Amino acid sequence: MIPAFTKDRDTGEQGQVPRQCTHDWKVMPIRRHVRSLLPPGQPKPGAVESWQGISWDEIRRMRSSDVQYINNVYPLIEKRMTRADCITWLQTLGLEVPPKSACTFCPFHSVQQWRDMKRKGGHVWKEAVAVDHEIRQMRKLHEVYVHPNRRPLPEAVTIPEDHGATQMELDIPCDGGVCWV
Repeated sequence: MIPAFTKDRDTGEQGQVPRQCTHDWKVMPIRRHVRSLLPPGQPKPGAVESWQGISWDEIRRMRSSDVQYINNVYPLIEKRMTRADCITWLQTLGLEVPPKSACTFCPFHSVQQWRDMKRKGGHVWKEAVAVDHEIRQMRKLHEVYVHPNRRPLPEAVTIPEDHGATQMELDIPCDGGVCWV
């Protein structure tokens, strides 16, 4: 189960399913692979240095490893690099900026990420809507949603295009919404 948002069917009380995605789908598969590369037996404490790609603006996500043989290292934190710094560095080198790693239906998407996904449409948006729909009836006592508004995803995420509005395309960079053109 994903860390979806819940609403009690009788009382309307709101909650959230505990988060285990990172542990189940990132940490454990990596740990299994690392373990397969180590010699048999009990590894020595600190035998593995695991570089974590957490940036300075995500410092609250830092964790010590819960196994002695892995030591988590945070090079971006050590260099005080934010996500914006990383993007600038990659662009300076002419490299592609990778997207954040998250499932299409991740309940932790920002409002802007949901809007961008809906605006682009395609299989990614359809998958998120399908998952949101499917999980609705998974719990007897609660309705379950991927959006914190606790409404079906197509209703919870609104974009101007839903109401027939269109955005004029400009040949100048503008992300503030006010270009004085």
